[in-house]
Amino acid sequence: MYQRTIPHSMLDASLCPPPSPDVIRIAFRKDGSAWCYELPKRPFCGLSSIRFTEILDDFSYALQARKGNSTNALYLEPGERTAHAMWLDAHAEALERDAKLARTLARRLAG
Repeated sequence: MYQRTIPHSMLDASLCPPPSPDVIRIAFRKDGSAWCYELPKRPFCGLSSIRFTEILDDFSYALQARKGNSTNALYLEPGERTAHAMWLDAHAEALERDAKLARTLARRLAG
């Protein structure tokens, strides 16, 4: 994981309302402040591969930040691993969609 500032998608923990049942919340401390990141348990349909990359990068950042706060496990809640896998699978599908479009464009350009 590379060093960076707190991503804009993270919320100050004091601003986080109680999560709904279909949301995973990752809470962690960074530089003396409490933060949280929320992610739906199921991925959205139709997102671009770039947006999936951003979401997964932020999710990984939150998981790693929490892991660095004294816990040894990356996933603490039972649904976190499953949700992460579902988001990764949706990202792979988006990448496949992008690749298919790129191949179609390449064939058309090649004549």
